[in-house]
Amino acid sequence: MLEFFKQLSVFQWILIGCGLFLLLPNVVDLFKRIPMPKINNTPKDSSSHALTNIVCEWECLYESCKSKNLLDACDQLEKVFPLLVKVREDNNNPKTYTEENTCKSEL
Repeated sequence: MLEFFKQLSVFQWILIGCGLFLLLPNVVDLFKRIPMPKINNTPKDSSSHALTNIVCEWECLYESCKSKNLLDACDQLEKVFPLLVKVREDNNNPKTYTEENTCKSEL
């Protein structure tokens, strides 16, 4: 293979260079069109508690509406999350909040 390249004349090397110069923009455009995979750098710990955060926020909103006598809003919240209402009725005691599970709006 090395012998083949040694036998090329200067004119042939100039033609190869011109050909590469003409092809280079097309090759660059080809690589620009290929989508690069996106790396998701979100930590898994924050997404693993998403459901519990929603439940906590629902309870805080429900209690806030209840304390302000917004009964229609409480009814609508009960319609949107009927399973949470069932759990609340089964426990039959108000939830006591610790510092870990208090809503951000209450802090």
